[in-house]
Amino acid sequence: MARQHRPRPRTTPPGQSTTRIGGTPVRVNDNAVSGFGDASADAGLDQLSQLSSIRDVRTRIGAEGLRQAAIDAGRRPPSDRTLRRWVHDGRIPHPDVAANAQRRAAIDRLGGVRAVAAVVGRSPASVSRWQSGKTNQLRGAANRKLADARVSETLARAGIVDRAGNQRRAKVVVRATVHARSGDSVGYDYRQKKVMGFDGVGGDLLDEGDSRALADAVARGDHAAAVAVLERHASLNYANFDSFSDIDGMHFDSIDSISIDWQ
Repeated sequence: MARQHRPRPRTTPPGQSTTRIGGTPVRVNDNAVSGFGDASADAGLDQLSQLSSIRDVRTRIGAEGLRQAAIDAGRRPPSDRTLRRWVHDGRIPHPDVAANAQRRAAIDRLGGVRAVAAVVGRSPASVSRWQSGKTNQLRGAANRKLADARVSETLARAGIVDRAGNQRRAKVVVRATVHARSGDSVGYDYRQKKVMGFDGVGGDLLDEGDSRALADAVARGDHAAAVAVLERHASLNYANFDSFSDIDGMHFDSIDSISIDWQ
């Protein structure tokens, strides 16, 4: 009986996200991106979230602000008892109300509706519509200006950038599975080993530029860009590659843990 020759099953390559770093598009492994997100809560990055705790939101915008966030979402105004339960549980069970409350808190941190309108170059009415959830984003460049203002406020509030504009530097240790590329697909597997801080002394100190890029990416919730920043640093400073791109440098297949100390 003739031997059957069956084709090899096709393997599905890992998903990849395209981001930009230094103006250059770079693809990063989705497993590394999700691993960064999972690890970042314990990595010294939680203070870089633009979202405030419900307790902080309640303190900043008050009970009436929370009630207005619910009204803007088309819901009944919550009672004092309900507000106390939200604060106690640390969450608002309605995503639309939570989003409106966070927007109100963000506008308050930036100085109020009129101050934000002046920064983004739009009318107070336009900012109020965004605050109330009636529009998801401001038109044109105003949306980018609002995002930049929120990032600047977040970095200042976290103490990553001081009033004089001085940037604290990030000391980083990453445990990851790494694919080292040199113009082709041949790579090395450094599973469960430190990529940065490899000497175990306490981490690799990023320069001010990479530290700012990392903090900026995290503050925007762009974990793909944060992974690319760490890959570029590992490539050019730890592994001494001449360049970093999709076909050169150290690329994370997955991330197991991250430790970051801001100095």
